[in-house]
Amino acid sequence: MAAQLVTYYNNGLSSAAGPKIVIPGQYPGIFPNEIQAIANGTVTATCDVDIRALQTILIVARHFGSATITDLNRNCSGATDATCPGSPVHCVQGTGGAPTSAIDFGSIGGLGGPSASSATALFSFMAGFVPQVANGSWTEALCGDGAVSSYIHQFFVTGAGCDHHHIDFRGTAQGLNIPAANVAPIGNFEGATSPSAGAISASGWALDMDSPSASINVAVYLDGVRTAIAPANLLRQDVNNAYGVTGNHGFSVPIAANPGSHTVGVSAIDSTTGAESSMGTRAVVVGGTKPTASRISGGTRYDTAIALSQAAFPTTAPVVYLASGQNSVDAISAGPAAAKAGGPLLLNDGSTILPTVMAEIQRLNPAKVQVVSGTGSIPDAVLTTIRQQLPNATVTRLAGADRFETSRNTIRSAFTSAPVLFVVDSGAWTDAFAAGNTAVYNGEPVLLVNGPNAAIDAASVTLIHDLGTTGIRVIGGPNSVSDAMVSNLTSIVPNTARVYGSDRFETASVVAQRTYTSATTAYIVSGLDYPDGLTAGVISGKNGGPLLLSRPECVAQSTLQTIYKLNVTNVVVIGGTTALSSDVAALKPCGV
Repeated sequence: MAAQLVTYYNNGLSSAAGPKIVIPGQYPGIFPNEIQAIANGTVTATCDVDIRALQTILIVARHFGSATITDLNRNCSGATDATCPGSPVHCVQGTGGAPTSAIDFGSIGGLGGPSASSATALFSFMAGFVPQVANGSWTEALCGDGAVSSYIHQFFVTGAGCDHHHIDFRGTAQGLNIPAANVAPIGNFEGATSPSAGAISASGWALDMDSPSASINVAVYLDGVRTAIAPANLLRQDVNNAYGVTGNHGFSVPIAANPGSHTVGVSAIDSTTGAESSMGTRAVVVGGTKPTASRISGGTRYDTAIALSQAAFPTTAPVVYLASGQNSVDAISAGPAAAKAGGPLLLNDGSTILPTVMAEIQRLNPAKVQVVSGTGSIPDAVLTTIRQQLPNATVTRLAGADRFETSRNTIRSAFTSAPVLFVVDSGAWTDAFAAGNTAVYNGEPVLLVNGPNAAIDAASVTLIHDLGTTGIRVIGGPNSVSDAMVSNLTSIVPNTARVYGSDRFETASVVAQRTYTSATTAYIVSGLDYPDGLTAGVISGKNGGPLLLSRPECVAQSTLQTIYKLNVTNVVVIGGTTALSSDVAALKPCGV
């Protein structure tokens, strides 16, 4: 127990989270000569402190968050004991010679300094921990105030002055009825409502009395599946008043759900063990209309790209961009460039062009074919075949010494100006999905950068100036594009901002909600593989619909929330059922 008090004392010194004990500087002996000595096992019996005093300090600090101690009397007889080190040195002789131990609290957490009201709150709280005895009293007379309470308890309290609460402990030391080291959190799930189509709000409060000033998390269940974990960090003064605590303990958690009847449950999560305490369930009816679903897919990634091309360009197209389907890098900048030039992005594999890909290029009958890859990914033989099959088309290779030069050359092939430039890390293909969609929709390019670097390369700076860019949007968090890189970009273009979410699914949703205020159609691609998402940017942006990400078996909450927030009436799932199952088409929510 004394060891826990040492931790609380150190919390007070460092302002760390958790209960705190504060000992003013004018009382230097209390901690080293009493609390720490007991914790270290070096205290002598005649210099010990009544166990009830230590227990009281412990539970008061836990409950009220902090306690300031100005005196801690020892459990010894006589006025003083010269063998005990100063703290200050004194003992209290009880009535009839019975030893008495005592604590002076200068202030107690949210109760503040001593007063009749704070004494009442303190006594009310302590009453549940103090054993009953046949006789005795517990009173406080403070600065002329009368007694504020009277109990038959094992110790009594008297007001020793206007600047502290003085608690005396008398009789045989019988431990207090303190709670276990960890108690389950408490709370109330007050209601579940559907404020708008496809939306549920679960509200109430939750509190862990082991850390009463700290906010804890709650888990929200939708039809038995844990769907969200969120903090109970809203101010609930009524809860604070009722339980004598401080801090924020209310929650109002939004979750997305398909229209219809649902059961919502909420649990409070123990801040120490992680165990959940159920606060019950409530029924709610969600309004709105569930979007219809369709699918665009092929037997392979190459066939899916062809199907997307046919859906976006049912007749012909002036240009076709062709990239390797074996890596994501070159296709990132190619999608927005293809859309700007008025055509699709197709993928190829191997040393020769796939017959199905060649057939699609012939169907489109473009005047230009831009091959976005070096010879290691798409050899010259592929370009030769295209020239033979389309003798009237100009076939050009867009490549560079590295991926970054290839990106710049791809941008220059389609853009002579770009008021806004989207920037992604070359390895962050999920960020590129969202960037590609919004770039296509706005008619802007996507530039690859080496995200971990502290600064962009000189050739890219030249490109930014050549395009007349006045705004840069960095898609992805600091793990993708460093803060130093963003600062460097800001020094080049002051109107630079980072856009990202807590994960790849939320990043796509954040970008979508910044791009669209509403959308008839939303497109969903796998967030676990890259080919479909890179080629889908053209059709989704061209048709004015967001490109969202999903797991193979279910839809993330952020994705589902965006679908209903944008009033989407049709969802297009891109890819086969291995990439995105029928449950995704049915908008089945994921658990967490």
